[in-house]
Amino acid sequence: MDNVFLPNDVLSELHKCESPLKIRWRVKNYSRVKKGDVLCEIIYTIQEIKEGLFSNRKVSTNKKRQIFSPGNGYIYITGLYSFIDFKWYKFIWDDDTSTYDEDLKYNVDKEDEDNDIDFLKDHILASIFDSPKELFTSYYNLSDSELENDPYTKTKRIEWCNQKWINISYGVIVSIDFKEDKALFCFETKDKVQKGDCLSFLFDNGKTIDYLITTNPIKNEMWAGECDPISSADFNPEPSLDIPGYKVSFILYQEDADLLLNSKLISLRISYNNVRKHPDTYDLNGIIECWMGHPYTNEAIHSYVECHLDAIKKLVPNYQFPRRFVEKTKTEYDFPGCYVYLMKDISNGYHKIGISNTPEYRERTLQSEKPTIEMLACKKFPTRKIAEAIESALHTAYSQQRLRGEWFNLNDADVAAIIETLK
Repeated sequence: MDNVFLPNDVLSELHKCESPLKIRWRVKNYSRVKKGDVLCEIIYTIQEIKEGLFSNRKVSTNKKRQIFSPGNGYIYITGLYSFIDFKWYKFIWDDDTSTYDEDLKYNVDKEDEDNDIDFLKDHILASIFDSPKELFTSYYNLSDSELENDPYTKTKRIEWCNQKWINISYGVIVSIDFKEDKALFCFETKDKVQKGDCLSFLFDNGKTIDYLITTNPIKNEMWAGECDPISSADFNPEPSLDIPGYKVSFILYQEDADLLLNSKLISLRISYNNVRKHPDTYDLNGIIECWMGHPYTNEAIHSYVECHLDAIKKLVPNYQFPRRFVEKTKTEYDFPGCYVYLMKDISNGYHKIGISNTPEYRERTLQSEKPTIEMLACKKFPTRKIAEAIESALHTAYSQQRLRGEWFNLNDADVAAIIETLK
């Protein structure tokens, strides 16, 4: 990693500045740069005293200093802080001039010049990373996070040292947290969600994570979703005060962590408990790139998840991520059997294709939540592995009719074919 600082000759002249120092970036944030490329221009005006024969006069000189890339790699522009109100610098890429111009411009505080210049001397304007993965891993560094004990609940939580969320779509953020002795997967959106709604995450390998909201979401009046921490150089990260956010948390299972860490997230669907409201589906292939300002979606998400999982393992070494499916050890040739089933919700006509070791218990469980559920077909297979293969084949065959998770909108011919398959 190579860091970019203000040149010493510019620092030495800041005492003479009569106007704000301006930085005009010539490369886009996260873009690939080569050694020697012009990264930005430092533009400022200094005022000097020129001695004359009869009197001295003030002379203003416009200065422009180009900054070149110290190496090859991917650039992350940090920017400067305003000493007035500590707002982030906001960059807007101008397609006509192919530049970023900072909205806020640095001006030396004449009452405290030395401290201001010392700050700029040590402040990193940008960093050049060997790869996008290195860039995001560096940004999400959690090495200073701490494990805390709650004396009231007698449980442990992690106080993260860095931003705790990542935008996956406009108006949608996810995060990983650890509190009350549990690792949590958190979801927050500007769109109202409520108890009974279902969140479904679809990955490029066809697998999904389904989260049923079983408690009332927490409503945040100051929503963090308007602030994208990884895109501070592209968007204004100040939270919107007039848009509430709705946050829900779920247990983070080992299978879910593996998917988030190793697979590509391609779609998100919010299925509402209100049958008159159609599901909202977000195609994350395009939205994330637009919202986050870079095309390295997978590297960003994988780095975020990896950093948080590593921090949990380091700070809570005895913690074991629970599994969604716990299989008992069986002796050789002792096949417990696993069932593939087809159920119908007669209230809306939708069908569920799933697997279970105990389909009768699964049916009773679903009926307790929604009495209109009934079993149409069920077939036993020797092992869960075979049952999963059959279930996956059916899910693939009827993927165009998928509503969410294991629920499908099937016609009579589809249902008859599945029942024949499960005879």
